[in-house]
Amino acid sequence: VDALDEAMQILGKETIPDLLASAVDFPPQVRFVLTSRPEQRVLRHFERRDRPYFLLEAGREENLQDIRRYIHARYAQEPELKSRLEEAQIPVETFAQAATGSSQGNFLYLTWLLPAIANGSQPLGDLSGLPSGLDGIYREFLRTRTLGSDIRQWRYYRPLLGVLVVAQTALTSEQLAEFTGLSAQMVADFCLDASQFLDPAGAQSGRYQL
Repeated sequence: VDALDEAMQILGKETIPDLLASAVDFPPQVRFVLTSRPEQRVLRHFERRDRPYFLLEAGREENLQDIRRYIHARYAQEPELKSRLEEAQIPVETFAQAATGSSQGNFLYLTWLLPAIANGSQPLGDLSGLPSGLDGIYREFLRTRTLGSDIRQWRYYRPLLGVLVVAQTALTSEQLAEFTGLSAQMVADFCLDASQFLDPAGAQSGRYQL
């Protein structure tokens, strides 16, 4: 059960943490794995039950070792990645150290970086130029896609993306036009240009969501 801290935003007599903390009538082979930000309003529900918990830190050496092992494994399994590093004359351990540092301990970073290197879309000339963390990847993704290629167009894209971020649900093109004050044609152009960022199933039915 993920993100118990978010469940605490629900007002009511009983929350999911309340129910889980009081769960006792289960056979012994049943276990729960729960995650939450380390917020006291969540943890207090389980402290009285003396439940063990572990703080997961991206920067812990154990996690960084796992990332380095993962990079070595992908290098051994993927000929394209190995070929790209060999062409750039970069030893795999040198690359693993640099990529681990740039990842900031986040495995999701590697699921973008390693394929991008393998297919040639991420340059390898200078390892210090690797994107820094997920924020760096997102900026790079915007920069190399239609939305980020023309700063003048960005003035129209920005309010539409902002509305979609805040809404956190699918919106119709009519709603996007109403909330942003942009014309129906501008909204239609945006939905076409931003297709790489939008949920494809919803877009086909005329409802747009990041």
